[in-house]
Amino acid sequence: MDGFSSLLAGRRGDVSLVRLVIVACALASIALLPSPVGAGPPAVKGLLKSDVPIEHLVQFNSRALFGSGKVTVVEGRVEILIARDGDLPSAFKGKGVMDSTHPTMKGANRRFIQYGDQKDGEKLLPGLAGIGYGRGVWVSRFPLAGETKVSFEIRVPNILTRESDLRVRINSKNRAALETSFFNSLSKVSNGIVRGTVLTSLEKYQGPASKWFPRKGEPIPVEFAVSGGRCSIRFGGEETVAIDGVDDGGGEVAFLFNKALFTLQNLRISGKLDLDWCEKELARLEKKGKLLEEPPVPEDGEPPPDAEAAEKRKKEAEEDL
Repeated sequence: MDGFSSLLAGRRGDVSLVRLVIVACALASIALLPSPVGAGPPAVKGLLKSDVPIEHLVQFNSRALFGSGKVTVVEGRVEILIARDGDLPSAFKGKGVMDSTHPTMKGANRRFIQYGDQKDGEKLLPGLAGIGYGRGVWVSRFPLAGETKVSFEIRVPNILTRESDLRVRINSKNRAALETSFFNSLSKVSNGIVRGTVLTSLEKYQGPASKWFPRKGEPIPVEFAVSGGRCSIRFGGEETVAIDGVDDGGGEVAFLFNKALFTLQNLRISGKLDLDWCEKELARLEKKGKLLEEPPVPEDGEPPPDAEAAEKRKKEAEEDL
């Protein structure tokens, strides 16, 4: 299992005074920057004409880059919250990407995404990010550069069988990834093939998911993360499996499932910004005249995007691939 076991001195006089004045002016200019995201590295490849710092541009254009308006950028890191209709189809590509606006979510199929008393109008699960229905492969439209963390709450309302499959991948790149299956195992994928797997030592989570996975009650919190060369999985507040000495090259996030029905709430994805990718995407927006160089109007209070708008963003993103 390769990769699992390794891992100013100043001067006196007038010259000093001039330097102090220059430094003071520079600090005053930085203080006037329009966003509190902090000072970040310059553009990496010089693709952008804009002189706004790249981290500010990432924050201002977060909806276009990450598919969500709920994005925070601080000191080279990004956190994306996917928790409303339209976010998932904008943030992920692939088969079976579905939120509550999908045509499948009608009639009896809609009941399992509803929550509480429906007498005074429909109430959906709070923070509903997406629905897994039957078979699908979701791949994030954006990569991260490392230190990835994915967290969410999951519900599986139907009966799982031994044929049911639910996997989550992080650092997915060039047919390599770190992968968990039903959150009780951790595998290294290389060239599209699982090269090694570590299973949980917790007895209550051992065996096929059809035997132990909870299917009643409140959503279960899940966390899948890499930090400091350590990859870990938490399920229901407990660490189920962890491995040290993991190579952390970053990559995309993916969900793969078959013969499964589930909901995700409050999907959060965070990690180091992939500045090369960000600059290319920002340059593309700049070329199309769509680059925002100042903070956009806050989305709080605005109605969530409808299915038509989400589909339009999805098609635009696919055309630009």
